[in-house]
Amino acid sequence: MSNLNKLNGWTGESGYGSRTTAQSYLPSGVYLTGFFSNYPTQSVINDIFDHLNKHKLRPIISKLFSLDETGQAHALMENNTVNGKVIVRI
Repeated sequence: MSNLNKLNGWTGESGYGSRTTAQSYLPSGVYLTGFFSNYPTQSVINDIFDHLNKHKLRPIISKLFSLDETGQAHALMENNTVNGKVIVRI
């Protein structure tokens, strides 16, 4: 059975019928997140960028990769040793 079918609550196999939520199929330490593009509003986003620019705040960039190095970037993130952003330049 595919993981997508499990996440949708459909099982077709005995033993899975009581596990109908997506969260019940996630391993420990893994979380579902979402992004709703209409919130925050454009005004809030502008305020955030104004604050970042006013205080000259910059993200910590740990490593920059080319698109061909995406596998290396993914492996670095999986090691959980990165201190900062991992960027893949397209």
